[in-house]
Amino acid sequence: MVQNPNMKIGFRDFTQEVEWSGGSWREEYPITNVGVIEQARVARSTDLSVESCTVRATLPRERPIQLIGIVLPNCSITAEFRLTRRDYYGEAFDDTGWLKVYPEVYRQGDLNWQDQRFWTRSYTTDEIAGFKFTRPYDTDDIRMSMSVEIQFNDPANEDGFLDVSYISLAESWQLLTNMSWGSSHGFESRSKVVQARGGAKSFDRLPKPRRLTAQLDDIEHEEAMSRVYELQRQADITDAVLVHPYPDEPGQWLRTTFVARQRQLSPIERAVYGFDSTQLEFDEVM
Repeated sequence: MVQNPNMKIGFRDFTQEVEWSGGSWREEYPITNVGVIEQARVARSTDLSVESCTVRATLPRERPIQLIGIVLPNCSITAEFRLTRRDYYGEAFDDTGWLKVYPEVYRQGDLNWQDQRFWTRSYTTDEIAGFKFTRPYDTDDIRMSMSVEIQFNDPANEDGFLDVSYISLAESWQLLTNMSWGSSHGFESRSKVVQARGGAKSFDRLPKPRRLTAQLDDIEHEEAMSRVYELQRQADITDAVLVHPYPDEPGQWLRTTFVARQRQLSPIERAVYGFDSTQLEFDEVM
């Protein structure tokens, strides 16, 4: 089946309703940190056993959990995860089995056997260095969930523990008409430069958040009002959503999928009869 390429956004987001439990996490890095938008402190497991590296999210009532984002700062290139959803009665209705955290982005035969990516068919260790990978998982259904359990298996992790920065649990909004030409990706540099009297420069290199500006030139009026307007009204510039602009390009998820806030709330303009235009502007939450 060909994946619909249109951008997805995790909206409505139910993360702030969740009660977090499960696993074994260090006292100074508790499991509740996975629900804190600012991601200032991670949840850190006590060891690398699957039992310890388990997160259970329980909602106060059934919700349409369709698009999930898991922010993982330190998992190894061979790490796996397993996701199970349960209904109101605690019955499991979706067990993914073990999936690779870093998806395969090359086909068999694409790489020479001497290439370090030959066995994993995924990113290189250099590519993932310094990244907090936001691993998306799309349920591709409309089932209602009362709880979600996520297990991690990462025995090759050289740190001896697993860090989880944030987990986003949301409904999925996929644009009916994709981003227009002219949409843009970039960074907001926060690094500082100090120039000495003699001209020499020194630098304080800081993490730089990603930025996405999605131009929507031909969005149906009903979608503009029920989705864009409601995203602006409900989330404002304060609440986080998962931005997943290229669901059909797993090779780019490392670079393009992230947890974000709206940078500003652009007006919705009437374009032609039945269609509007607007911009969605997102900044990564670091």
